[in-house]
Amino acid sequence: MFVRVVNVEVALQAFLTWAKSAPPEQADTVQQVLQHCLGLASSPCRQVRMALARQAPALAQPHLLKALYGADDTLDGSGEVKQLLEQGQQQRLEVKETLLQTIGMVGQHTHSPSAQLLVLAVLVGRLDDPDPAIRSFAAQLLLGYAAAGQCDLQDMLLSVPRLKEFVGRNLLAKPNLLGELADLLEMAPSDLALRIIPAAIPKLTEDKSRDGLEALAHSVGYGLQQMMLDYGHHVVAKYLYGDFARFEAVMTFMESLIGMNFIRYVGSNMQRIITVTILLAGSSPDWLGFPLPDSVYGSAHQMLLTLTNIHTLNNIHNFGNTQSDQVTGDVADFLAEGDHVTRILKAYGDALEGAKTQDAQQGPALSKGEVSSQEMYLRCVVLLVRLTGKYVARFLPQMMVLLSGALQNSPTGAKLQALEGWALLLRALAEHAPSHLAGMANQVVVTLLDPLQEGGPVAAAAVNVLEQLVVHARHLLGDKLKTLPPLPQAVEGLGPVNAVIAKERGNLTIEESIRIPLQALADHSLSVRKTALQDIRNILHQHRSWLVGLLPANTPADGTAANGRHAVLLSSLLGALLKCCDPEIHTPTSWKAQQLCAECLGLLGAVDPARVEVALDPPDSLCRCTQELLTTLIVKHLVRLLRVASHIFVLDAASFAIQELLRHYGVSEEPVTHKSRGSREGTPTETNTLFLHLPPDIQNVARPYLDSKFQLQSNSLRASGVIFTPEMSFRRWLASWMRQLTEHHASGVKEEIVAVLRGAAANKEGELCVQAIFLLLDVLKKWAEDAKGTAAFSASGVAGGGQSGSGAASTAQAVHELLGSIPQDLLAQAAAQCGAHARALMHYETHLRSTQGGGLNPVAHRNTYYSDDEVSFLQEVYGKLEEPDGLGGLLRLRQGPPRLQDQLLAAEKAGSWSEALALHEQGLQHKPPQPQVRLGAGSDAAPGVGPVGPPTGGLTGAQRGYLRCLLHMGHLQGMMTQVDGWACNSSEIAKDQLAASRMAAAWRLGQWDVLEGLPGPAPEQLDLLDSDERWEVRLGHMLAAVHTRQADKVKVELAEARSEIMAPLSAASMESYSRAYPYLVKLHMLQELSDAAAVLAEGSLAGPLDRQRRLRWAERLKVTQSSLPTREPILALRRQLAMVSGAEGEAGQCWLQQAKLCRVQGHFEAATTASLEALARQVAGAGLERAKLLWDMDKPHRAIISLQEILQQAESAGSLAGAGSSSSGGGVGGGGQNPSHKRTEAKLVLQLATWMANTGQGAKSDITGLFERAVALDKTWEKGYFSYAVYLDQLMRDARQRQTASTASRSSAKAMDRLGGRSRIPLGEDQPHLEILPEVMRNYGLAVQYGHRHIFQSLPRLLTLWFDFGSHIKTITVTQKNRQTSTAVANIMAAMAKALPSYAWLTALPQLISRICHTNPEVNTVTNHIITHVAEAYPQQGRHSRAVGARLGDKNLLVMCVCEVTGKPRYSGLTQLLQALRPQAVALDTVHIVLQALRSAKASDQHALWALAAVQKSLVAGRKQAASAIMSTLKKHCTKAYNRKLYDQFPNLCDQLIRLCNHQPPAKAKFFSAKKDFAALVRSLPLEVMMPVNSGLTLMLPTSGCTERQHQPFAEVVTIADIKDEVELLPSLQKPKKVDLIGSDGKVYRFLAKPKDDLRKDNRMMEVASILNGLFAKDPASRRRNLLIRRFAVIPLTEETGIIEWVPQTHGLRHCCQDIYIADGTYDKRTVNMTVKKIYDGFQGKRRSELVNKLLALYPPVLHRWFLARFPEPATWHRARLAFTRTTAVWSMVGHIVGLGDRHGENILLDATTGDCVHVDFAFLFDRGLTLAIPEMVPFRLTQNLVDAFGVCGYEGAYRRACEVTLQVLRTHRDTLLSILETLVHDPLVEWVPKNAKSGAEEQENAMARDAMATIEGRLTGTLLGVSSMPSLPLSTEGQAHRLIEEAVDKNNLGQMYIWWMPWL
Repeated sequence: MFVRVVNVEVALQAFLTWAKSAPPEQADTVQQVLQHCLGLASSPCRQVRMALARQAPALAQPHLLKALYGADDTLDGSGEVKQLLEQGQQQRLEVKETLLQTIGMVGQHTHSPSAQLLVLAVLVGRLDDPDPAIRSFAAQLLLGYAAAGQCDLQDMLLSVPRLKEFVGRNLLAKPNLLGELADLLEMAPSDLALRIIPAAIPKLTEDKSRDGLEALAHSVGYGLQQMMLDYGHHVVAKYLYGDFARFEAVMTFMESLIGMNFIRYVGSNMQRIITVTILLAGSSPDWLGFPLPDSVYGSAHQMLLTLTNIHTLNNIHNFGNTQSDQVTGDVADFLAEGDHVTRILKAYGDALEGAKTQDAQQGPALSKGEVSSQEMYLRCVVLLVRLTGKYVARFLPQMMVLLSGALQNSPTGAKLQALEGWALLLRALAEHAPSHLAGMANQVVVTLLDPLQEGGPVAAAAVNVLEQLVVHARHLLGDKLKTLPPLPQAVEGLGPVNAVIAKERGNLTIEESIRIPLQALADHSLSVRKTALQDIRNILHQHRSWLVGLLPANTPADGTAANGRHAVLLSSLLGALLKCCDPEIHTPTSWKAQQLCAECLGLLGAVDPARVEVALDPPDSLCRCTQELLTTLIVKHLVRLLRVASHIFVLDAASFAIQELLRHYGVSEEPVTHKSRGSREGTPTETNTLFLHLPPDIQNVARPYLDSKFQLQSNSLRASGVIFTPEMSFRRWLASWMRQLTEHHASGVKEEIVAVLRGAAANKEGELCVQAIFLLLDVLKKWAEDAKGTAAFSASGVAGGGQSGSGAASTAQAVHELLGSIPQDLLAQAAAQCGAHARALMHYETHLRSTQGGGLNPVAHRNTYYSDDEVSFLQEVYGKLEEPDGLGGLLRLRQGPPRLQDQLLAAEKAGSWSEALALHEQGLQHKPPQPQVRLGAGSDAAPGVGPVGPPTGGLTGAQRGYLRCLLHMGHLQGMMTQVDGWACNSSEIAKDQLAASRMAAAWRLGQWDVLEGLPGPAPEQLDLLDSDERWEVRLGHMLAAVHTRQADKVKVELAEARSEIMAPLSAASMESYSRAYPYLVKLHMLQELSDAAAVLAEGSLAGPLDRQRRLRWAERLKVTQSSLPTREPILALRRQLAMVSGAEGEAGQCWLQQAKLCRVQGHFEAATTASLEALARQVAGAGLERAKLLWDMDKPHRAIISLQEILQQAESAGSLAGAGSSSSGGGVGGGGQNPSHKRTEAKLVLQLATWMANTGQGAKSDITGLFERAVALDKTWEKGYFSYAVYLDQLMRDARQRQTASTASRSSAKAMDRLGGRSRIPLGEDQPHLEILPEVMRNYGLAVQYGHRHIFQSLPRLLTLWFDFGSHIKTITVTQKNRQTSTAVANIMAAMAKALPSYAWLTALPQLISRICHTNPEVNTVTNHIITHVAEAYPQQGRHSRAVGARLGDKNLLVMCVCEVTGKPRYSGLTQLLQALRPQAVALDTVHIVLQALRSAKASDQHALWALAAVQKSLVAGRKQAASAIMSTLKKHCTKAYNRKLYDQFPNLCDQLIRLCNHQPPAKAKFFSAKKDFAALVRSLPLEVMMPVNSGLTLMLPTSGCTERQHQPFAEVVTIADIKDEVELLPSLQKPKKVDLIGSDGKVYRFLAKPKDDLRKDNRMMEVASILNGLFAKDPASRRRNLLIRRFAVIPLTEETGIIEWVPQTHGLRHCCQDIYIADGTYDKRTVNMTVKKIYDGFQGKRRSELVNKLLALYPPVLHRWFLARFPEPATWHRARLAFTRTTAVWSMVGHIVGLGDRHGENILLDATTGDCVHVDFAFLFDRGLTLAIPEMVPFRLTQNLVDAFGVCGYEGAYRRACEVTLQVLRTHRDTLLSILETLVHDPLVEWVPKNAKSGAEEQENAMARDAMATIEGRLTGTLLGVSSMPSLPLSTEGQAHRLIEEAVDKNNLGQMYIWWMPWL
């Protein structure tokens, strides 16, 4: 038997093998053989039947299966298999099972869809078999078939139209088939029938099978007519497109069924017919391959033409005329009408989403010629692209989404079909809508990046699309080609595309290269942004040196140059990257974008917020009317979503939203008188008012949704009430709340907001929710403020959406009530927990003011104190803000002694960690261990109040503080010991927190065994830690991975850390850069760890120099914020990275840098630990740093001894190389000939000399020797010369004072011998002070010659000494030594006049001009020579042009540069220059240098001209003659046409401006015409004269700090081009004029022309401000506080007239307060003056304070509200308020020193952009206020509103400390200040000069001026106090500031002020 079976099986195999390859002519023979083979299925032997089944795979060929089954197109079959299966009971069961099993195995092995279809038809047909076993067996085979294909049976069967048609046609013949199949598919029979109808009804209709149709209708519960009405469009589509020959017969039968006219039926079902017809075209067998065949397009086009005609006939039938429609047989017009294409694309989009899964679940692959359902739908989209023709742009968003989606996770065939669609779409746009190509180019390129990388045919097709876009359409893209994302170079065939892009871009600089992706970051497409981020990351990685140049240097002093282009670029980069921070990850693309953004921010580094202005766009204001709101929604949001949608869901949502807005708000009852182009009469385009108000380009996108009929599938209403729960994600909560708001409107808004605020600390998602609430409240607040007081609030909106005036007012009131109902203290608590500390402060102060009535303000009517808890909360917030000045003021808010918490906070912020440790120890001993209740996240939080942070059961506040102190003191081993001790008896939560602290200490110590032994925490454990603790854990694990060289683990940890940072960074960046800064510091650290790990991975390949070049640690540290919280973690991380890399020297340098940082910050204990570590590692410079620390710790003797020991060791060793490695000192580097070593040694020696001079420890000769040694070591070091000069200057002053006193009491012969010759030993002789003078001047001169860091001290002092010597030389006894001194002084000044660059003299130009009439002829000659030299130096542009030309290698550039300055047409030289530079690919920096050189010279020249303007018109004849002589010399030696023209124009301009100042129009005039009254001035314009503004007149010194002779000290010149005709007269006594000049740059510059006012005082104040700003910038304490004086240009034209630059965006103090009083109803302009006057006149009391209190009760302080309104963003508010406080303090101290009075409310301005306090009008300088009829009794204005604006601390804290620092700077540099003001002694004010002295020829000293200088000097020394200049012993700066503040706020003093000075303001 076995042999028989084997033989049968072999025979079967042979027969079937032959049959598979038999030629067609043997088909009959094949069929006979197959019938014989099939007969074996009837064999009684089971083994024979199984042998047949095993050979079933050989039958898996379509022609063999068809021969067996005999199936026709209907799948009913007629072959041997069917006969055997249909024999019913005549055939045995096992035979049927064998046959079915054979058929099933055939289906599993065939790859032909037609063969599969036959198999499925056989198996499905057997479900109706009479035998239940066969039905069951067929069902099992179908399930097995689906399982083998790994697909769902329902999807597999119902995705085959012909199979559904087979079932539908057999409902009569197989009555049980539908029910059995429904049971198998787990469906209701009616549901299955509904799925079958579309496929079955066309064939049944063609066959005119009424019974079959009725059976089909009955199966779904329809009547036949209803079914035909609902599904007849499938019949129409099939025969209209595919079988037009039988169309008429079929339609006739159909009309009989539907009972209506066929034309009307088609018209009512037009949309569905088009959809099905295009689907039929997409599945056409004629569509072979991927391009659209002309035959298919032709058939579809013909079909649509037919439908067009039917549509026209239908309209004629409906409307009775042929003019009712404008569609004229054009298919594109027909499709564009209505919403045909929109709905079709929507249907295809939904189908494509399902097709991706469906195709994957259909099992076997498709054979050649077969297409998947996904490809079919894509073919339909391709067909629609061509059919829509000229209207294709209307449907661009939908088409792009469908084609883009098909390129993601799709089969190759679908991708190729989609790429063919892209190519056709681009061709269609180029032909019909070329303007759209540029806007979508970036998105197209990004979409194609993945296909390009795939390779094969997909990559080739993507290249074809790019060629279509870039090569063929390049003329349409224009400049957009430059901004396309970079394409891969290795892709075959992409060369032409890259060549076109490269040609268009040219040779880009790095800056130009990075600007391309920078622009793309603003794109709304995530894919585009991701690619742009990748490009930026690559550029920053590859160009580290350029990146270092991009980062800002140290904050420059006033007057130094800054690279504006780089600053703007850096600001733009940071701003754009922060806006790209996506807090959530939804797709791999978003995750990659988030990581790239984090890496880019890390590469840029944590740039100090004080050095860069990052403008983060504030949220848009709320719209004022419904129409504006709707337009904004569509234009800015919905259309944007349409254009960039990457998913069909987003597209659908945006489409539906646009449709609903147009539908509900665009219908107007008013007749529309205008119509849009191309619209038909009565169409929605014309009647939809909202649509008509959209911009034209937006109309093109929105037009399809005028007629669309999208509906929500599910619209279940959400219940009202609070939605937020702590577990919700941000996006889910936001979407749910928005949905609820649309359904329930404003109900529950407050409750929802409060719920979110209370859940702020839940997780990072909660923080995002809270930030969204903050933004919402900010916008509502701004809107409410804008709405308040607006008379006509709402504009006319669109129909149904406008608001009446009363409605708008009620809305505004409702918003105000909502804002007022939210507790401010809750807002503060939530903000503090989220890290928004500035916001917390703003809200909490508002809360305190509303509940307590104010703050600490002794000047106000009421002074308020706060409770302990309230003060503690403020202390916590201030502590987080790193604002130590404010902490001191907070203690004054609490009555009683300071508490332990106060002492703790003060100690920690002061860096007194040992004191803080003791206090924490005290807290641990006296308080039971309780979990800490903290203000917010972060381990640095001190004990305080606020919401609970981590879960209870953790460490107490005292425990955390104790560990924090150990950490900051550097006692890391002790910290670990303490942690181990506490861990024994702690809760699980506390153990996790202790483990984080242990990790923090371990990685700082480099204890790798501890780090590697600690297991990684589980996610649930990390959740129990705060953000800072998690950060320490992350760092520890990353460093351990770096140490063990686990590169993969490092990458994973980096990615997780970055992702963890990005969520809170996203929330913080919504508010401000300052708030985001702590997170940027962490990204900075992660990037450095990543870079170090990469270098370490290279091993020996990366040498020390390469390591330094790639890491750039020094440069990166410089740009960070110079604060301990910022730099200490960075330095600690670097130490460990250096140790891991074996770079112990770098680790030591980090210790040294930390020591210096801690010392400068005042953290002496931490500095001690760090300096000892540096010393132990023998770091160069550690000894000097240790000595400086001792000096700062008030141990001068030990500091000096330490330096002396270092120098002694160096001398004994022969050099300083290694001296610093001793235990007593620190190395300063090797000596020898190395310049850096010499500089290091010079620093040591100079420091020792300075300290010895300050303390008097050493003889004069020893100290002088040290200074000379320092200078000799480094002969080009400015500081050495300057310090030596200062020392010698002091010696000279002391000698002069002694010798002058001695001369007055003794004879000159005995002056030097106090014992009259009786001494037995030689006495020390006092060197005559004049002999010291030359050396003093020489060293000052050399200091200026070699640098400018001290130029504002050196040069004024040098000139003062020279001028004084020249003035008194006639009174000096003529001796040989004196003659030598005189000669030496003359030689020194002559040498200085030649050696110093001209821009250096510009810093002292006012001082030079003031001595223009010096009595000494030699001094006078040299002075005038210097002034002349300065004025004519820079017009020598030719010399600089030649230098630049040589640099560029092009001699012709000389001609082009000279063209710019020789009177040629304006900018012609620039144009030629740019044309010459472009082909040479010269760097942009070089072009900038050339342009700066060409125009800066003009500014230098004109700076001197404006300075000489007033002197030429002086009332002193000698001064006038000297200035005229200088001008004559300039004109005489002028050889340039430009300069000759300038010298001719300038005097005339001055004369015209003087006339303008003195012009007296009619009495009641408010304006006059410049063209009418000053025609000559108008005719002379434009001029070559520079616009006299502060920015143009400000001298910029080289940023290097060294002298650069080719330096250009001024920015590009803006000249006067025109004047506005209208000149305004201000309503004051002297009638000043407000004049608007127009510059050559097109901007308007406003000036105030003042008559009868000596503006030289204002000019001198601006000079003083300039010098002081430089001094403030150099002093560490003032620099940290950003102390400065706001400057503006003051140009005296004569001694009684001049012009002043208008300070923009400023408001007077009085007006700011009055506006708020008026809004509150407490101030009436008509009656206030009478009320105040009545109170003053009626006052009878003795104490003037009572008078002031009466007025203060009427007008409470309100200025803090001005800041809240002007600066709604909290970080900006805090920064502005702090700026106002500090600038007010600066002006208070400076104003008092110079005797500035008349500080009424209009002379003090507030800058609305920065908050700075700006003072104007300096007429009452030098205590002139004391000479008034009612003298001024206060040193400066410090009234209640000023104090109110400082915050709840009042003048305590920031104001007081700023006053002290300002006084310290002023007193330290009093000589510099006096030198500047001394110009008034020799160029005195008008009121100081006697009438008979105005015609003198020489300068004369003025007693009043000398007295004023003496008073100023006394105040600078602290010996003249207060307004009355009461003599006193010298006070400290703190004591002097306190005395002045007390005097200023004394109400008795205020009560004695002039009434309209308004002391109550």
